[in-house]
Amino acid sequence: MILNPLLPDPTPLLTILIPSFRGYPRMAADSRDGVVPSFSFDPFAGLSAFPGGGPSHDLRHVVCLLGVVDLQRRMILRMALGERGIGNVFEAIRLEDLRHQIIARQPDLIICDEVMGETEVASLIHGLRQGAVGASPFLVVATLSGLPVADKVRVLIDSGVDDLISLPVAPRAVVARTLSLIDRRRPFVVTSDYIGPDRRHASRRADTPPRLLIEPPNTLRLKALGQYNAEVVTRQIDALRGELNLRKIERHAERIVAIAGAILPRLHLGTQDERVRTLSRQVGTLAHEIAERIEGTPFAGHADLCIALRDVTDRLDDANPSVTDVELAEQLVAAVERAFVAQD
Repeated sequence: MILNPLLPDPTPLLTILIPSFRGYPRMAADSRDGVVPSFSFDPFAGLSAFPGGGPSHDLRHVVCLLGVVDLQRRMILRMALGERGIGNVFEAIRLEDLRHQIIARQPDLIICDEVMGETEVASLIHGLRQGAVGASPFLVVATLSGLPVADKVRVLIDSGVDDLISLPVAPRAVVARTLSLIDRRRPFVVTSDYIGPDRRHASRRADTPPRLLIEPPNTLRLKALGQYNAEVVTRQIDALRGELNLRKIERHAERIVAIAGAILPRLHLGTQDERVRTLSRQVGTLAHEIAERIEGTPFAGHADLCIALRDVTDRLDDANPSVTDVELAEQLVAAVERAFVAQD
């Protein structure tokens, strides 16, 4: 397996999760007639560990999208947001509703369940970060998770969420944790298959070349501090979307070179198996994606190179690829490295 050194640390997964709080609400037995359940706890228990939305923050203009299926939890979270000054709260209980609201409302903050109906939100968040959903890939996103399962946690983390909050947690603690992202948001990192917060420890992040990290526009912070200017932010987001596309092209090219370095020696020896064919197809897919992203960028002149590499990898999928095609693939990969991969 080829590891990308820029991917978020795979372990420990659960260190980002909020532990259960002593102050988790015990719902009143009778919540008929739409009455919001009462609590038998101190609602501020555990809040000091997660400051956010403090006295200097004006949250009246913040737009929050609440994608929480359970009615009681949604009502209580809405109340907790209102107590912090956030009144522009819009709701969604289905994934398609959430997608529509992201496009229509352009929220600053999304708080949502990990699963809406029968559908996990990870694919939607991944699409958001990739620039396929909504006007900005940089929205602040916090996801609520029930019983953490390692593989599901990994999928959510890899989708690019800012925070993953493990339930049960007091609603006000959820809000406090989320609002801590006003001041404590991580920079974004771009890899071949990931755009989102760089979860590495700060000491490791300090050694990363600045070109590999992006400071995402944080409209939640700008509005909280009274510094939001729609025109300026729109220009910044548009510029960074272009930057993300360039970074994505570069990361795809780096991955092509890494995969090719693993399979070309085996192809030269005539060793062809399902693993080699799978990796060859990945190279072709990456080359095709670069060709689709390349228009209007400084790399636009290399579209034919990417298409040629895609075509030759199709032929490498044969049971006995020709020596000519293997040599051509090697030459094209070297050309990709020269064209796209930054030389430090």
